[in-house]
Amino acid sequence: MAQLLNRADASGTFDSVPIDASTELSVELSALSITKTADKAIWVRDNLTYTIVVRNIDTRDPDDPDDPGLPVTGVEVTDTIDPTIAALVAGSVMINNNPAVEGTDYTYDPVSGLLTLISLDDLAVGGSHTITFQVSSV
Repeated sequence: MAQLLNRADASGTFDSVPIDASTELSVELSALSITKTADKAIWVRDNLTYTIVVRNIDTRDPDDPDDPGLPVTGVEVTDTIDPTIAALVAGSVMINNNPAVEGTDYTYDPVSGLLTLISLDDLAVGGSHTITFQVSSV
């Protein structure tokens, strides 16, 4: 995650002795948040459904009522499914409750387990995408 590192320095003289002080602050630079949940806390059989929600956090200036904020563009989500334990269930990927098309909306590599969602729309301020998919045991 990108961070802005800022340093402030002060110097002066105290009782004829040169003095200085400094401080640093790191601020996270992100307009995105992402959460992932599963429909079962313990998975024994049947399919397991994951839900991923990616959001554009409201980054508008609270002191400027005319600030529209900025969209997040080029949104891509990746998820790695452990291929020794589970595999993606064909046809189970949904984006915002719409069926996703493999090769157009997402790719899946069964060897590495990498699921990549490649066709997500830009996220307006406060907007979100909800991705669901199922895995089965191997």
